[in-house]
Amino acid sequence: MIVVFVSCAGPKNSAVKKEISVLIVGGGSSHDFDRWFNIEDSKTLSRDGLANVVYTSNTDSIAYYLPKTDVLYLSNNQPIKI
Repeated sequence: MIVVFVSCAGPKNSAVKKEISVLIVGGGSSHDFDRWFNIEDSKTLSRDGLANVVYTSNTDSIAYYLPKTDVLYLSNNQPIKI
């Protein structure tokens, strides 16, 4: 299951273009997470200054990054401690 939460704020015609802050959380087994989710997805989302992307495979670091994150892109095969 993939769940995407997006939070956007501000006027549509704002003169100041703000990058979206994206946190990608990957890692685990069955996929080459570093190749596809870190390198390729980060490159795609960062194109033309759309987003500032941070990638981690450390699920314990989500709470650290979350206050500075507009979009949480969670795609991993490992447990998340709550």
